[in-house]
Amino acid sequence: MTEDPAVLTGRRDALQNVTYPVGSRHKSFAASVRGKAPHELSPRQAEHIARLAWRYRRQMPAHLVPPGNPDLAPAGAAA
Repeated sequence: MTEDPAVLTGRRDALQNVTYPVGSRHKSFAASVRGKAPHELSPRQAEHIARLAWRYRRQMPAHLVPPGNPDLAPAGAAA
């Protein structure tokens, strides 16, 4: 997945302001990627950020939400 670094950075930063369920792994993941530059994130971390942006899309700015559910994209296709 090749993401625009500005979008990836925006999603990463927006995930810091999301309200997570108590004891959520999503919150600890968001905290672990806080402050990392886009080139420091692995492709799987970037994909997970997109999944979280979709999951918490109602709490994120509309321009940062993926256009469709990343989990439903065919394998090997860019989402």
